[in-house]
Amino acid sequence: MPVALYRAVGTAGKRGSKLRRASEVSLTVPGLDLATKLRVFQRALRSRVERRDALLDIVRAINTTLEPDKIAGLIVERAATWVPAPCWAVVASDLSGQSSVLADTLRAAERAGTEAYYVWHRDSTLQAADAVILPGGFAYGDYLRAGAIARFSPVMAAVRDHAEQGGPVLGICNGFQILCEAGLLPGALMRNAGLTFVSRPVRVRVEATDTPFTSAYPPGAIFEAPVAHGEGRYVAPAEALRVLEDEGRVVLRYVDNPNGSVHDIAGVANAARNVVGLMPHPERVVDPLLGSSDGAQIFRSLAQSVAFSRGGVR
Repeated sequence: MPVALYRAVGTAGKRGSKLRRASEVSLTVPGLDLATKLRVFQRALRSRVERRDALLDIVRAINTTLEPDKIAGLIVERAATWVPAPCWAVVASDLSGQSSVLADTLRAAERAGTEAYYVWHRDSTLQAADAVILPGGFAYGDYLRAGAIARFSPVMAAVRDHAEQGGPVLGICNGFQILCEAGLLPGALMRNAGLTFVSRPVRVRVEATDTPFTSAYPPGAIFEAPVAHGEGRYVAPAEALRVLEDEGRVVLRYVDNPNGSVHDIAGVANAARNVVGLMPHPERVVDPLLGSSDGAQIFRSLAQSVAFSRGGVR
């Protein structure tokens, strides 16, 4: 299962096409043993090449003394057991205050067993990612209003299409703000109560476990994760709040509200429950060395959800 994250430097080219080119070159190099070639084929298949067409290309390109039918049999036998890791796209904006959270988010996704890569905000495609993460940071310096400019980034059209087709989208902190500004989630994130920047660990309770991002938690689980924002106070019209509560779309709720969010809301989901925004940073609590690994369940939930949707568990 692929997760899309393009290189933020934006000069490396498209990940999938690079893998395919590397595979094509490797297939014609004399001296490679069959096991090495099969490993190359596996990577090619994981880079979202269509399996049937890829197998035919592999058979045509392979440079070996084995009979083509025997080669095809070996590849088909191996391919039947391959379950590609989920592909997640981590969208990099203009890198304003994003370098550390990008790296943390990428590592958290990889620790969950996915293939994660950066997608530059000026790109127009997610390269067939299974899931998309809009990470924290301060896109465009949070000028005008947090997320108000980033919502117009070219990649957001692809993010919207992905969401409308049922693909999972997770917004963390600034990503949550962008999703609200883009209309993919209800409500808005306003200046914190007291007009101060809040940066500290907070406790949150898992209110909904029927989303792709929280299914690994038991109902009512409480965990601690850091927040770091100046505009994290969630607000919404009374009717929108009623709908969120009635439909169980409040995903996380603060135990100790750090910013004055209405109804202590720390995260919400859209009506289809495939788009979720959170203000706390789960990617910063995915390793016991950091004091807690409770946030890892967010990423494990997504990995399991994508694997299940594709008909298998990795």
